Order: sequence, then C-alpha cells, then structure tokens
Amino acid sequence: MRSRICIALLFVLVLAAVYWPTVFHEYGFRDDYAHLRESREVPGHLMRFTASYGRPAYGPLLVASVGGLHGEVTNLQWLRFGSVVLLALIGLVLMRLLQRQGWSTFESAAAGLAIGLLPAAQITVGWAIAWPLAFAVLLALCGFAATDAALARVCGRRLGVWALGFGAYVVAGLTYQPSALFFVVPLAAAMLMRSDGARERFAWCGAHLATGLGGLAAGFVAMRIAFALGWLRQAGVFGFETDPLGKLAWFVSGPVANSGALFVLRDRFDTPVVFWIAVALVTALIAAGFHARVNRTPIDRWSALFVLGVLPFVAFSVNLAAALRVPSYRTTYALAGLVVVLVVYALRTLHACGRINRAVHHAALSLMLVIGAVSANRYSYTLIAEPQGREWQIVLVGAMSNALKPGMKIYVIQSSIDDRATQRIFADEFGSLSSDTDWAVAEMFKCALRRRFPAGLPEGFTYTLTSGEKAPREGKFDLVIDMRTLKQFRSR
Repeated sequence: MRSRICIALLFVLVLAAVYWPTVFHEYGFRDDYAHLRESREVPGHLMRFTASYGRPAYGPLLVASVGGLHGEVTNLQWLRFGSVVLLALIGLVLMRLLQRQGWSTFESAAAGLAIGLLPAAQITVGWAIAWPLAFAVLLALCGFAATDAALARVCGRRLGVWALGFGAYVVAGLTYQPSALFFVVPLAAAMLMRSDGARERFAWCGAHLATGLGGLAAGFVAMRIAFALGWLRQAGVFGFETDPLGKLAWFVSGPVANSGALFVLRDRFDTPVVFWIAVALVTALIAAGFHARVNRTPIDRWSALFVLGVLPFVAFSVNLAAALRVPSYRTTYALAGLVVVLVVYALRTLHACGRINRAVHHAALSLMLVIGAVSANRYSYTLIAEPQGREWQIVLVGAMSNALKPGMKIYVIQSSIDDRATQRIFADEFGSLSSDTDWAVAEMFKCALRRRFPAGLPEGFTYTLTSGEKAPREGKFDLVIDMRTLKQFRSR
C-alpha cells in the first residue's frame, strides 16, 4: 500500500509540475468564455447543444463544473487542474491494468505517465471545458477492468460486474465517443502478453471488443431514437463516410502519422522535418521490437498482427465511420495511447531477447518520458496558455480602461490566422485563435465586464458590440479593440 501511495503521488507531482504554468495562467479558450455564461444563464441550451452531437452526458458535466466558477475566467484554472488529476488517475489505472498482464512496474509506470503527456492530454489540460474527455477515458478503462474481471471469474456476480463495464462504456460514449475507444490500449497490452491458446485468446478479445463497441453502439442507437422522435435536435454534421478509400488514405497520412510522432507536433503550414523523423524512428523501433520476438507460436504471431493491423482501426473507428475528417489531436487519444504501448512493448522485447541490456532499456523509457514532459510543458504553455492569455488581456484592458456611458458603441477588430501570436498552429487546438469569430469576441467582452462589475452592470448602462475583420471608420465607435495586435508577439 505504501508503494502504491508513493507511485500515485509521483504521478500527480510529475504531471502537476509539467502542466503548472498552463493550469495557473489566466486565460480562456474559445468555448470557455461562452460556457462561463451559458452554464449559469441558459444551462438547458448548453445541454441541448452537446446532446445534438450525440454527447448528452457532456452538457450536464459542464453545467455542474463550469456553473460553479461564478463566470470568472480566473477560476477556469480549477477545471484545468482537475484535468491533471484525471490524467494522473488514468495513468495509475492503466499502470495497474498493465501490471496484471505481466508488465513490469517500470514499464507500466512509463506507459501510464506517457499517456498523460501526449498532445491529446495537453489539449485536455489546456482547454478547461475539455476535462470530460479525460473523464470518458477513465470510464473506458473502468469498463475494461470490469469486463476483464467478469471474464476472469474473479467475482461472484459476473453478470452484474459485466453490466457495470458495459454501462461504463455507454456513459463514456455519451460523453465523448473517441475517448471511449481508449479500452483498446489495455486490450493491446494484454493481447501481447497472453500465453493461452488461440480459442481462449480470441474469445477473450472478442468479448472485450463486443462489450466496448457494443456499449458505444447502444449509446448511438439511443441517440438516433431520441433524434427520430424529436426529443432532441440533431446537429447537421451527422453522417457516415461515403469515400472509404479516401478516408483510409487520410487516416494513414493524418491521424496515424500524428500519433506515430508521439510528442512531436505537426504544423498546419510547415510541418518540421523532426516530425517525420520522429514518425520514422517510432515506426522503426516498433518494427524492430516485433521482429525480435523469439520462440513464439503461430497464435502469438497472429496476435501481434491483430494488434498492429486491426486495433489501430478500432481505436479510431468512430471517426473513420463519420463523414467528417477531423485532424485534431483530441480525437486520437486512443490511437496515440496504442502507439505508446507498442513502443514500450518493443523495448521490452528487445531487452528480453538480449538486443539491449537493462540499463539501455530503462534509459530509453526514461528518455521517452523526459521528451514527453518537456514537450508537454512547452507546447501546452507556449501554444495554448500564453497566446490565449494575450488575447484575453487585450479584451480585458479594453473593457477595464475606458469610461462607460449609456448606449456605448464598441467595435472589436477580429484577429485572423495571419495575426496569430505563434509561429506554429495546428487545427483548432495548438496555436489557434479565440478572437477570430464574432461570437467568441462578444463572449470575451462579457467576461471582461463581469470582471469589472462583479455585482452586475451599472444601472442604465447599455452597449452594442460589433465585430469584423476590417477597422471601422474613425470616430464611429466609442471604443475600438484591435485584436490584430497579437501578431507583434509572434516570436516562436
């Protein structure tokens, strides 16, 4: 028990140290500003909005958590800190699951910590309202653990425990579908370590896949029924992929490559060569590790082929089936987690067959964690917290430093991608902007006014806020806030 407590503290301390600058920096990230108001003023709208995307559990979680922040941007730090705690729990649960399958403590801990340093984890921490993504991952791991306990007959009420696992998958899918697929990570780790026969092995794997994917399918069917009966309004983005070959090419060149680079980020305009070097090195390491497997039976080789050739598709199956091609890192948590397990297993195999000694084995795992920690610390702060904080400060200064009068006319010059404060940018996550849309700048200004007048706007004070991409005619507005000044900070 003492060693477990020490490991738990280690996980929390490492992740807290990595993400501390990001967690406690003052900023919001796009939807954060809107949800600070909506969770208090129109919670039903927020819940209906998330439900329209097939995620009805997401809305109540946001209303319950964001609604208690009193509309204050500073308080978003506690949601980000909560994400760090959830990532630590995810790492600990995964570590325990890997240990049960025969992985060493060091290997299991390395895999668990690495999961908390992936780009998907950085987004989960950096975007305050994204904490339910980590919650869904944790539910998926709990679903796997419960299903495995039922299959192993280690409990008296197998059906009840299995039902708990199935229920965990359903709730995870109704929270955030891509995160619910994270059960693939411990599934792959177990498949690579099993030594039983073919029938038992694939029956066990089939039961896990049927439970996990069945839970997601049950949630999907329930939402389709709710949409068909008119209980909820369906978002317009729903639809199935009609070009499977095109989707496959996109999958390999996009999500697979992004996950294969582990901690090295892609760039929308100029992906650095180090990204492709990382992809090549990780691929070569995994190939070397699997090639070095010795004294294996045919079923072991089939298991390896299944893990390498089938589970990556399962880990991204929700997005593969959907018509949308979303390149964001937050949808690749399961896929990147699978890559982490494959890398750790490859190093384990190279050590077991004598290709590397124990010192090199542990050094390689430690190097992976160091690279992950440095990257997570740097990217989450310099590409999320710092630039988003600058956007917030521009709006805040504008709202705090001017005399207010009834009927005040305010104009915000929106930023564009050319005005961003960072050199690097990817999707709507790293290096992206909050102030490039009209609704976002309006919500940011409302948050700034709440900071200035925490008890409410002065009696009789009204204002109209207009925004656009071009500067207005001089003298037409009482206050002009120019978000284009962000580009003066672009030094990275």
